[in-house]
Amino acid sequence: MVAINEDNWPVVSVCFQGNGTPEEMALFYRCFETWLARKEKFALVMQKKDAEAAEVAGKKSAVVKQMRKDGIAWTKVHKPEISQHCAGVAILPDSAKVIRVWGPSVGKVT
Repeated sequence: MVAINEDNWPVVSVCFQGNGTPEEMALFYRCFETWLARKEKFALVMQKKDAEAAEVAGKKSAVVKQMRKDGIAWTKVHKPEISQHCAGVAILPDSAKVIRVWGPSVGKVT
């Protein structure tokens, strides 16, 4: 499940439950493209519920691995716009273990 809240623009909140589905990720990226098209600075707060279980399941799932590859490719394509219009991204997983694992890589991806 993904819940997207734009009510506090320019701060956008997104909450992911587990790994989500390809359809949910497509919705997220369509919304992200809409935010970028506004050509205004905004900040993104992403909450990840069940992060540790999703991380474990994702290592075994070809679908999740493909979604991650697709997400990295999408980010690379949109990197110039993200750099210009996205003031920052806060990722809030609900697992200390996941924070330790993701922490060093988040800055590199974005």
